[in-house]
Amino acid sequence: MTNQRQMDVEQFIQLYITIFDETPDRRMLQVLSDYLLHEDLSNSNAHKSTVTEYPILSKRQLKRRIYGEQGSRATNQNGEVALERAARYGVDGREYRLPVRRSRAYTSYEK
Repeated sequence: MTNQRQMDVEQFIQLYITIFDETPDRRMLQVLSDYLLHEDLSNSNAHKSTVTEYPILSKRQLKRRIYGEQGSRATNQNGEVALERAARYGVDGREYRLPVRRSRAYTSYEK
């Protein structure tokens, strides 16, 4: 976020308040916030989560991260493991899911 954009937004809000005597509505504030975060929102780097401290992920990247879907053919990311599956595994690679007891089917071998 550049200081010039921040000053532009502050001047716009002050001018809007002086003209209309009320604060901008939520749609106008959404547009202004998108204007402030233009560099972060338009970052198309596939590895932005390793480069940026607090990355803003697109909807597609978020679906890939959370649900493991919507892989990209342009990059090497064919989809990540869903977080629900990763929650069962520890850092050591062991699976810590509670075991499920199977019921055994008893069959009669009498002839």
